[in-house]
Amino acid sequence: MANNAMGLGKRRGGSPGLAGRREADFYPTPEWCVDALLPHLLHRCPPRCGWVLEPGCGDGAIGLPLAQAGYAVRGIDIRPECERLPRRLGDGNYVAAVGDFLEVALGGQWASPLAIVGNPPYSLSMEFIKHSLSLLHGGLLAFLLPLDYLSTQGRAAFWREYPADVLVFDKRPSFTGGGTASTNYGWYMWPPVAHGRGQIFRVGDAPAPLTMMGVQ
Repeated sequence: MANNAMGLGKRRGGSPGLAGRREADFYPTPEWCVDALLPHLLHRCPPRCGWVLEPGCGDGAIGLPLAQAGYAVRGIDIRPECERLPRRLGDGNYVAAVGDFLEVALGGQWASPLAIVGNPPYSLSMEFIKHSLSLLHGGLLAFLLPLDYLSTQGRAAFWREYPADVLVFDKRPSFTGGGTASTNYGWYMWPPVAHGRGQIFRVGDAPAPLTMMGVQ
């Protein structure tokens, strides 16, 4: 992309406006957020079944815990620093490439991911979701997003067609290393089949159905 400020890194909590955002929306994900997702990912997509794609991989804050859990992870980010990730992380299960995720086509090294997991740049979050769903064929998509992402009128038609399970955090994360975000967050998970979509989970719950959100 021509404008790196709208690029493929991580994002922060709150809504300061684009002018106050970091370059390439780089806001690393706290490790406890990844730990909260792992039981659900392991239950739905065991590592032996394939590899995980992490768009907007940033500094590997999501990919490293997944690699340590046994997944083969391929990250992509618009920031050139991501190419140094495999050496810094020292984990052969992690490979990172510089590129625009929204231009990734199905095939080659990007063919048939088991899952796509990430913390997308908020300004391009819907584009990331739709592109990820187009790449997955029987895989799981899990993106970290604000809980009020569900309530926007402009996304109502999307939610009716693509309902997601939501793993709700019991506390607000910090994406800056300082204070916590001013917004509540959770993992939005799109399972490979329609059955069971629209469920709400809380951190620590077993990856099994709990409360339905009116989506059948």
